[in-house]
Amino acid sequence: MKTAARCPYDKSLTDDGMSIIGVVIASVLILLTLIPAADLIENTLAISSDNQHRVVAANLATQQMEQIRAQAQGNFSTLLSNYSITASTASASSSSTVNVGQMNYTVKTTLSWSSSNFAQGGCSSNFSSGYSASSTPPVLEAAIAVTWPNQRLSQPVTLSEALNAPSSLFGGSDGSVLVSVVNAAGLPQATVPVTLEDSNGLVQSSSTTDVNGCAFFPNVSPSSSGPDKVTISAPSDQDSVYVDQSDIPNPIQSTTVSAGVTSALQFTYDQGSYLEIQGAPQTQIASEFGLSANNNYLTTQGDSPLALTVSSDNFKTSPAIFPATSGYQTWLGTCTGFSPASTVPLSVSVTPGGTSNLANLAYSTLAASFVNSSSTPVAANTALSVYVWQYPTLTSTSSCTPSPIAIPVTTDANGNAVLNLPNGYFALAAVTAGSSAPTAPTTSIIDATNTPPGGAPVTITVNS
Repeated sequence: MKTAARCPYDKSLTDDGMSIIGVVIASVLILLTLIPAADLIENTLAISSDNQHRVVAANLATQQMEQIRAQAQGNFSTLLSNYSITASTASASSSSTVNVGQMNYTVKTTLSWSSSNFAQGGCSSNFSSGYSASSTPPVLEAAIAVTWPNQRLSQPVTLSEALNAPSSLFGGSDGSVLVSVVNAAGLPQATVPVTLEDSNGLVQSSSTTDVNGCAFFPNVSPSSSGPDKVTISAPSDQDSVYVDQSDIPNPIQSTTVSAGVTSALQFTYDQGSYLEIQGAPQTQIASEFGLSANNNYLTTQGDSPLALTVSSDNFKTSPAIFPATSGYQTWLGTCTGFSPASTVPLSVSVTPGGTSNLANLAYSTLAASFVNSSSTPVAANTALSVYVWQYPTLTSTSSCTPSPIAIPVTTDANGNAVLNLPNGYFALAAVTAGSSAPTAPTTSIIDATNTPPGGAPVTITVNS
């Protein structure tokens, strides 16, 4: 019996196919291994290169500082002349280029006068520990920064030293001004421009706060016609609006300069913040009241609440407000003494340069029923003006608003209307549109905070 012939097994074809797949897989694995290895090698080379540059930069900084030190010991006036700084100039800088091994290094030297009784940490630490006026002469701070092209993994090399100036350089009839600038958290605020003007408004000198938030003005002649003025402004490298605790963008402080004494001033200054309600239709909140905000500092200072302006369907503070670390207490209306129930969300946190959304801020929806002098409901579609007085408490005897605020409403088919009011305590009166304003409310004081939407309407008698 014959069997069918079988096709011979071609092993070479199968082996060839498997060998190609194996080569592809092996290649992928090798690539996956080499890519991070290549990154590691590149970073290692960059670090090695930067370390070499840092060694050269450190040597250049040391050489430059040795030259400045030698000039200061030889002739201090020559040192000042070489860097275009005088006994009354706050600071001056110069730069030079040094080529080492086909690499150009930039050496920047800054000389600035500073108070000679600085504690560790600069003028901010002096203020926090209780700064006292000084009669000792200033010191000259020399700061050197060396940079080079394509610095990828390291910061510039820096070196600084304080140089004692001879007492003969300063006139015994002159004084000095020390300025400290801190942010909302009490930390030093650097790169803030500071200007010193005399009593006539003439600029005497300008400077910029250093990393310790300090600006120092030596050799200031006392003014016989009044105090000098110190003004600060937003750092030039920042786009944000900066304000002080009173929301002033360019605050000014006055100081009296005395012979042989350092006058000290401190500013609290930071990027302004904003409060905003997004997407709230104007009909939801009585825009006549606006939205007010305050914090502990403003309350204790007796300043006015901050008004929020209406733009389209948004409410937003304008201009910027100070980013108080304690946050802000917000309410609708002008009664800053009002303390609503704990269920009403009023506390708002702010951040420097940020915008805080007040979308959850509560307000009161008050239903009102309008009747005439004979207690008959007012006709439908009647145009009325509702006058609202606000009170600090439910039992107050006088309103905290100097005059009532009018809200225009139109009655529905039942002679009713809805009022959107700030959270607080109010008394109301109503007149037909175009009539003279009432002189006193016709209702008792109402706790609008605890009046639920759709609850029993408040009856208001309309005076014709």
